[in-house]
Amino acid sequence: FFQAEDGIRDVERSRGLGDVYKRQSTKKGSIMGGEIIALKGVEAISIGSEMSAKTKIIVGHDPDLNIKLKKIHDAFEYCDNEYVQISKSLRIDALDPQEMKKRMERMAQRDRLLYIDKLKRLKKIINAQNELKAKQQQLLEEKDSLAQQAEIIVKKVLYSRVTIQIGEFQKRIENSLSGLKIKLSKNRNEIDYISL
Repeated sequence: FFQAEDGIRDVERSRGLGDVYKRQSTKKGSIMGGEIIALKGVEAISIGSEMSAKTKIIVGHDPDLNIKLKKIHDAFEYCDNEYVQISKSLRIDALDPQEMKKRMERMAQRDRLLYIDKLKRLKKIINAQNELKAKQQQLLEEKDSLAQQAEIIVKKVLYSRVTIQIGEFQKRIENSLSGLKIKLSKNRNEIDYISL
């Protein structure tokens, strides 16, 4: 949980993932300008200002999860390509065991061994895809849980033009608001504003 430090924090435009201050002892600070990324939440007296540069607050978002999900996506593509290539080389339209058995009986011993080897590779690819699906589901659930638990607490003023992102949902604040907690709604497609 990120809590703004004593006084006003004026952050220069971020480099990469943003400027994240980890001191958690006070709740007296304000955030003006820059980008803050916090896994669980942000608590501040005020966020943004009438005159400040762009301010963006991101909570419930873990860039590492997105990197892991991208790697899984890439692995799926690789498995799909391998599956298609092997299937074409085996001339398999559908995995019909009877047709495969007849084909193998007509093959020479050496060709039969190559055919069996390719079938084993197909089985490994299918197993890998199943493992990837399970891992992807686990990461998506983790990502969703992180977004659902995240919150932004603003004791005094959340100024207009501040961008709020909770999980993957992002919204620019159009009118200044005061004394509120901001969370992702249960339906995950809007933000709930809860008065303090």
